[in-house]
Order: sequence, then structure tokens, then C-alpha cells
Amino acid sequence: LTEEQKETLSKERLKYLMALFLCELSPMISNHTNGDVSSQRLRYITEVCGYVSDNIAAKLTIDTLSREFYISRTKLTRDFREALGMSVSEYIAAVRINRSKLSLDEGRTVAETAELCGFSSPSHFIRIFTEMTGCTPAVFRKLRR
Repeated sequence: LTEEQKETLSKERLKYLMALFLCELSPMISNHTNGDVSSQRLRYITEVCGYVSDNIAAKLTIDTLSREFYISRTKLTRDFREALGMSVSEYIAAVRINRSKLSLDEGRTVAETAELCGFSSPSHFIRIFTEMTGCTPAVFRKLRR
């Protein structure tokens, strides 16, 4: 890999780790908000993150999330990026990849994992998994054994 590719991969991994961290932190954040505007925004973003996590196998898009939370697509996109430093789509992909790692660890096939985690096809899953983790699902599974 070139230095530029390595740097891009590092940035993508950092975004992925941030998404995982925020997903784990979201229940604690929602218990400590005090009602001001930024807290209200953070609360609804936390709820969106929880919804994504709970419905990862569903077809999740900005449009479906904005309808579910009765908020405009533009506001959701802006608030999400402000609060988490990444797009809604990047967050959804990160949560799916995290869930797919658990599924692969449980011994499920790539096809089963792709379906359980909401990817459109096994090949799409493999491509996204490789982009975000730096290895294929098969290599990941071998490294975990």
C-alpha cells in the first residue's frame, strides 16, 4: 500500500472505532442529558444510534431514519455529523461490520452473516468488510482462531 492509502485506511479505521465507542457509550449519555438544545440533539442522535443497532438487518437509510424519528433528512444529516463526526451511512456500516465480526466468531458463514447484518449481498459484505478492517472475512476468521 502507498502512504496515501495507508493514511486513508487509518482514517477509516479511526471512524469505525469512534462509531463503536459511541454505540457502547450511548446508553450512558442518554441518562445524563439535562435538557438544553445540544443535549436534546445528543439525545435524539443517541436514539438514532440505538435504533440502528436494534434494526441492523433492516434496510436502513437516511430517509428511513428521518421518517422514523420525524425529522428532516437535512437536519438528521447535519446533526449526526456534528455530534459524531461521521455520516449516518458511515455509522450504519461501522455497526454492521462490528455485528458481522460477532457473527463470524459464532461460526456463521459469510452469506449468513451478510444477511443477518443487513448487507445486500455476500460480495457487498466482503467488499465493505475488507475496506473497513483491512482483511477479508475469511482472513479475519483465521486470525481469530
